[in-house]
Amino acid sequence: MSINKNTFDRIILGINTIISKDRSSLSDEDVHLLKECLEVLNICKEYEEPVPIEQILRIIQLLSQFFVLSDNLKDLF
Repeated sequence: MSINKNTFDRIILGINTIISKDRSSLSDEDVHLLKECLEVLNICKEYEEPVPIEQILRIIQLLSQFFVLSDNLKDLF
């Protein structure tokens, strides 16, 4: 499976949008997880294909933790 840099850019843009808006439903831990995910995504953009599966799994882990921790996720959308 091939993931191009535009895919990472779109995910990064979405996460930045969530973080940048004044969202009272986001906890400090939520924001920390999203920022950590941004770091991994930016690292992934630097790789020549294929991106190591460990990096993809780390992104999935961080986003999963975010969705599990976000009790008020419906307020985001």
